Amino acid sequence: MSKRGRHSIMMLCLSALICALMVISTLFFRFPLPGTDVMFTFQVLIVLLCGLVFPLRYGLYAVAGYIVLGFVGFPVFSSVSGPGVVVAPSFGYLLGFPCAICMERIFRRRFSNKKSCDVLAALMGICVMYSVALFYIALLMNLWLKKPLGVGELFSVYCLAFLPLDIIKAILAALIAPRLRKALKLS
Repeated sequence: MSKRGRHSIMMLCLSALICALMVISTLFFRFPLPGTDVMFTFQVLIVLLCGLVFPLRYGLYAVAGYIVLGFVGFPVFSSVSGPGVVVAPSFGYLLGFPCAICMERIFRRRFSNKKSCDVLAALMGICVMYSVALFYIALLMNLWLKKPLGVGELFSVYCLAFLPLDIIKAILAALIAPRLRKALKLS
């Protein structure tokens, strides 16, 4: 087998491991935040690491695998699993995961020579993820579920409740990422 073939197999295996880490970080490290119907988990940390460490394609494979597992009914999400997850507010964050990874990879490619690149890329990933999630939640609540949700409530319940902890996860991901890239020889 060629060196390139071995590398591809290794990256696919790492993607599967990251997918498993997302499941573990969701199921075993979750707790509700008062006043919200979205659970706090560590899956955001794993998603941010995907964007900071792995090539785009393999990071997206890991996240897509996780989403597909939950969508077909495996109990891997923090709330509802199966197709019914699309009417849960947490689905907006799931949709934001691949977008966050894409933003991180774009940012890292463009500004890779900056010392603070990983921190800024992770924070940009958080911004994109929240943008997608908040847009989806607003549409879900106001148009589909017919539960009026104002902008203030949207931000206080679905953004500000989680943002401080997600910023800490972004900084933690930025601190871990260089070590992982070096250990996996993915610089």
